[in-house]
Amino acid sequence: MKKQPLVTWMGAVLLGVAGLYSAGVAAEGRIGVVRMGKVLEEAPQADEARKKLEKEFAARERELMSQKKSLENLVDQVSKEAASLSESERSSRELEIRKKQKQLKRDQDEFREEMTVRQNELLGKVQKDIVEAIQSVAKAKEFDLVLMGQAVVYFNDKFDITADVLSQLKIGGKRGGGGAASAPAPAPAAGGGGAAE
Repeated sequence: MKKQPLVTWMGAVLLGVAGLYSAGVAAEGRIGVVRMGKVLEEAPQADEARKKLEKEFAARERELMSQKKSLENLVDQVSKEAASLSESERSSRELEIRKKQKQLKRDQDEFREEMTVRQNELLGKVQKDIVEAIQSVAKAKEFDLVLMGQAVVYFNDKFDITADVLSQLKIGGKRGGGGAASAPAPAPAAGGGGAAE
């Protein structure tokens, strides 16, 4: 019976210590949160990278689609003519189809691999610009800690600096080549809470 008050007392002490600790962190440091999903959707550098990737690979993608359509037509033609073909003709056509299927698969795999490599190159540059913009905003506004929204379960919108980071990226995009310039004016703090992105 005497253990219950001790457990209650220890719980109260732990809650008090945790409350003092969190109050101390809030009083001593400024924290910002960036919604990276939104930044990657709206940053001009990310949009430019997507368009560049599409432009670079559009012709090859069309060529692969044409190759696939041609193969589908050949398969249809052989299946329609199967009854009228001799055994050797049918075997020959089926072999031709298998070769074309293998070639198409090789071409598609090569295309995906090259596109992934190029996408990673472009994304690396965009991420560098985003990190520079976040650092610029954090330094200009004297933040002690900036977290990515997807790493946080919940945060109050007053900690959200996504709009400032996007403004910084837009300034960098207009100057050409991305990167960080001087930090934008602070965005008004919102009252509600934000779900992490």
